[in-house]
Amino acid sequence: MHALGVLLMLPTILTGGEVVESLSLGAGSSETRRFDLETNRRIAEFTFTEWQGNDNARLQKVFKDFFRLAEFATDRYKQLWVSDDKFVLKYLRSGSSVYSATHKSRNVWEEFSGKYPTIERVGEYFRLHADNVHICVYGRDNASL
Repeated sequence: MHALGVLLMLPTILTGGEVVESLSLGAGSSETRRFDLETNRRIAEFTFTEWQGNDNARLQKVFKDFFRLAEFATDRYKQLWVSDDKFVLKYLRSGSSVYSATHKSRNVWEEFSGKYPTIERVGEYFRLHADNVHICVYGRDNASL
């Protein structure tokens, strides 16, 4: 599902002269494929979820993706693509614990707590980086560069 979704999205979001440098269609990331999509203009993660309102595990993954995008040093446009931003933004602005959002990914928790020892809430971190990572909605924000 994820691979097909990314492949179907590409023609609708790529802009003239944009060149795909890396495309990760499998689960997870690696040193060479850090994000779902890397082009000469953007880095992006995609989440294909029909939000139900009680999606804690999926929302925690969204926070992890947001964190990875926010912390990646690049001048390229950073995007987190979702099917609907209502629940995503509510969670990212919330008082949910960063520990609960990251503890299942030990390396993410360790990186986060080492860099931001005083930030305890997801919303605190989101406010710091909301202008650097763009939350995009399929069908609404296509070709937004």
